[in-house]
Amino acid sequence: MNLAKQPSAWRSSAPARSAPNLRFYNAIGTQVTLIEMLDNILPIEDTDVSTMLSRIFDKRGIDVRAKTKTKKSKKSATACA
Repeated sequence: MNLAKQPSAWRSSAPARSAPNLRFYNAIGTQVTLIEMLDNILPIEDTDVSTMLSRIFDKRGIDVRAKTKTKKSKKSATACA
């Protein structure tokens, strides 16, 4: 991956597919937000696993928002959404 400039923010849904990207962007100092519409961030997995992953992401500074619906998303010059 060749980043010309580090994004200031990165937002994602579908955490099962985007977890590696979440961790990468968080590790390089980007503000990361994970948004999931359902009750758990891993809705088809065991609730305990989903809860533990939410806690791990929270400890690493990733903003986790379950039960959240996104109405609109836009891309800016300094952030990815």
